[in-house]
Amino acid sequence: MSKRFWTVLWVAVPSLVAAEPLQAPPADVPLAPMFRADLRPAQRDPFGLTPPAAVAPMPLPEVLPPVTVAAPIEPVAPPPVLTFAGRMRAADGRWLVVAQMGEGAAPVTLEVGKELANGYRVERISDHVVELLNPQTQNMMQMALPAAPRFETW
Repeated sequence: MSKRFWTVLWVAVPSLVAAEPLQAPPADVPLAPMFRADLRPAQRDPFGLTPPAAVAPMPLPEVLPPVTVAAPIEPVAPPPVLTFAGRMRAADGRWLVVAQMGEGAAPVTLEVGKELANGYRVERISDHVVELLNPQTQNMMQMALPAAPRFETW
């Protein structure tokens, strides 16, 4: 408060000798001079909810369509089209198998380690099977060999 205010309070203190009756304060002393500003009408409703001040809307982020990632394509080697044409033993004792790659193609001699035109490599030759491996896909193929005729010597 900006102004001082005075309040006079008369208190009776009991004495040891005798009790005195309370007396009224003198008339020239104001009892409670309170100074306050005049009330003015409120500038807003204290019980009403006021909407917040208008705020500029934030720009929406640009929505991109979801990215779809295609599964990696595994390389697929074409199956070798080999037809058994014959077998023979080389001078150094290795087995060689003669096969034909497709109809009308020239015969191919298969030996261990040889690369074929379609990407396969000859891994192993046994009495009953030729194993071919595609190094890119690690796909193993087997070409069954027919039984040797009785007149061949092993």
